[in-house]
Amino acid sequence: VIHMAYILDAGKTENFTIEVLDQNGQQILSPIFDSAPAWAQLNTAAQTLTAAADGLTASATGLDAGGADTVEMTCSIKGVQFIARMDATVNPAVPVQVATTVNIVATPA
Repeated sequence: VIHMAYILDAGKTENFTIEVLDQNGQQILSPIFDSAPAWAQLNTAAQTLTAAADGLTASATGLDAGGADTVEMTCSIKGVQFIARMDATVNPAVPVQVATTVNIVATPA
């Protein structure tokens, strides 16, 4: 299980790809998955996770409420199951200021 982390602002998007490494830590450029990788998340209130139809990529867009989330990708290669997790901290949206009052302020000359 590989576990990493990222920080995302509300309204921003983080893109994900899958990296497969061999026994020497070298990237396998064209891994063959037994089936499409599956993506999941723990807290749907913090961000929206969208996986590509083939499961090879995904993206997360931060939601206004913000909060903590964990994105998980599960795949199988030659019968061996792998799980990678990434923690997310989504910063909530900054409230937009709306003018509600106008005043005159007097200051001494």
